[in-house]
Amino acid sequence: MIGIELSSLAVEAFFTENNIGYSMQKVDKFSIYDAQDIRIFCGDYFDLEAKHLNTVRAVYDRGSLIALPADLRARYAQHLHAIIPSDCQMLLLTRNYPQSKISGPPYAVSEAEVAQLFKGFEYEQLECFDDIQNEPKYQQVGADFVEKAVYSLQKI
Repeated sequence: MIGIELSSLAVEAFFTENNIGYSMQKVDKFSIYDAQDIRIFCGDYFDLEAKHLNTVRAVYDRGSLIALPADLRARYAQHLHAIIPSDCQMLLLTRNYPQSKISGPPYAVSEAEVAQLFKGFEYEQLECFDDIQNEPKYQQVGADFVEKAVYSLQKI
């Protein structure tokens, strides 16, 4: 498993909470944490290069895209397309809600935006459901839906 995280505190907390020993080395612009079958690059996602991910066959984005403001999401998707291998698959989780009611992060990302951002990928929406009943913060500001979606993407 390969991960990317900006915060060294978050990386070290991950290893501590899971009781996993690790080694750390500085390579290029990253602090690289290694343990068993886990490697975490600590640094700026936009500094990742294809050479760092040449063995990756799948990407799981639970919260990166929705953490970024609109002006960075296109750059994120373009960079991802440039650095992952051609046979790489991706699982993407998003949420969509009335952005006029509450601002992110997490930011609202619609299916139309996913299609626009990931033009270099084939995609399929695997699931989409309204989860407003479990989102009191959104209810309090008058949002009438919080749509959560899961997408499968394949680099083309």
